[in-house]
Amino acid sequence: MKTAIKITALAAVLILAAVSCAPDADFTKMDWGKANDAASPTSTSTAADTAAYRGNGRFVPTIPGTGGTSSDPLTATTGTTNPGILYEFDIRFPAEADFLRKQSIAEIENALKDFMTLYSYTNPAGHSNTPSDRSTGIDYTLMRRTPTTVGSNGFVDITIHLNIPASNFVVKIDSTKYTVKGNKLDRNGDRKPGEEFYDDAYIQVYVDESTNGTFVPPGGPHTSNGYQAWALTLTNVSAFISTTDAHFTQERTVSVATLAPNGININLGTAEYNAVIDEELGALVEKISFEKFDLNDRTWKPVEANIRYFDGTEVLTQPTGVLNPAARSIVLTYTPDALGYYRTVATDIEYLETVKPYQGCIQKIDVTSGIATRAWNDTVVTTPVRTAKDYLSTGTGTGWRFITTQAFINGALMDSAVAGNNITVELFFNPINYGTETTPDSAFVWLKELSTAEFNRNVKILQSGTALTSGNWYTPGTSTYNFIKVKDVSYSRSNYVNQNQQGFNCITLTLEPGQNLEDFQYLLIAPGFQYAHENILFGDHTTTGLARIIDGQNRWGFYEIPDTGPSIHAVVD
Repeated sequence: MKTAIKITALAAVLILAAVSCAPDADFTKMDWGKANDAASPTSTSTAADTAAYRGNGRFVPTIPGTGGTSSDPLTATTGTTNPGILYEFDIRFPAEADFLRKQSIAEIENALKDFMTLYSYTNPAGHSNTPSDRSTGIDYTLMRRTPTTVGSNGFVDITIHLNIPASNFVVKIDSTKYTVKGNKLDRNGDRKPGEEFYDDAYIQVYVDESTNGTFVPPGGPHTSNGYQAWALTLTNVSAFISTTDAHFTQERTVSVATLAPNGININLGTAEYNAVIDEELGALVEKISFEKFDLNDRTWKPVEANIRYFDGTEVLTQPTGVLNPAARSIVLTYTPDALGYYRTVATDIEYLETVKPYQGCIQKIDVTSGIATRAWNDTVVTTPVRTAKDYLSTGTGTGWRFITTQAFINGALMDSAVAGNNITVELFFNPINYGTETTPDSAFVWLKELSTAEFNRNVKILQSGTALTSGNWYTPGTSTYNFIKVKDVSYSRSNYVNQNQQGFNCITLTLEPGQNLEDFQYLLIAPGFQYAHENILFGDHTTTGLARIIDGQNRWGFYEIPDTGPSIHAVVD
């Protein structure tokens, strides 16, 4: 006769069965190649990194004192204000700037004038984002150099002597010629340093009582880091879970790409602006594709979709509740699967540029997708999304019933037998209702029997020396997990937890003998673990679950084994 004794954890009996010289439990390797491909962009680069200086760091010259801000402007020395009086101001360079290696002031001045030019300018009336009209260069004289230190960094202040014009002016640093320790500026960070327009630095110099406004460089307004590229924003179709059949039988059209120019809309009429977007975004349609995750071989594959440019005039038929996409965007039309994982892909986008020049130059186009991208990426993808037909309990029942918690895991019985030999664990599962709720017994679904091999492919007993949760059990970068080895599995009907069972509700596991066992055990269950209705799914079916691959299976869900109440017992002979 067996006696049921309540315990508080599965390990309480199992540890008794472990012998001190027993080998470690099985460590199963993770398939990180497929895991990474499932969640991350597949991108390539043909541009090697360089030691170029990016953004607005200390290698870009600045004006440290008067003239550097509108609140501390220079005083004009031409025109009616102080005519003929020369003025001085400082420009700060990093001490490592190569032109500072020259020996004499005259040599330094010649080297400085090779890459640094001062311009007065005017702005077209009413066109705030149009590049400023520059005058011929303003002559200047180098007076002295003064070493200084800011924090731990060394600088040299170059004092310039000139006739200050009666309006704001600008200092241009030519990125094709200016170098620091032999390296050119790469202000836009695209690994192509020293590009005219895109890496040039323009330093605004403020003059008292100026009326000519802020300087606008060629290519359009700069940010603090310099040139601002146009932005192609790649988006995905919307994730959704619905109980409505029509959402999975009707086509829907959604926007997947939009283009944001660098301020040109301020200076163009609506028709002119629309014509620019029509041409430039329309030319990018061929670079956009649509992919679906194949759950059988766990790879992304192209899926049929009508991808095109949408100017807003096409008449669209959408499912109820689905809004039309924004005009002047790239759209795709597709029919969502009842369980589908999708992503939008842009290819052949390395160093993307506009078809025509705007604001004085061909514009670069950066691609953003929610996943970090760079100008040299050849391929960019969006974060995957899921569409799913959820379980609808009314009527006859339709859709997927996702089992994401341990609510249907009733408990466990364990037979300690002889220490280290033939330990058995009985796992009990409650029936799951699938169908009409009016007569629940007739809608109950019980376990589907799996072979030992199938069970081991789809169920793991994960053990750990510390407590785990659904949020921390899976750590990317961990190459192995510690699983208890199961040598035999059998299914049966048991009255222990279900008095009126109509199918299998108990799985008896025979463990490999002689395993070192830890303090905490949990069930990992993949979708191949089944009840008798194919639409009842265990596992993690979110897009995160796609990347959780163990022994060739993905979408593993984490389930605690109940460790309180009468459901957990040790059974002792």
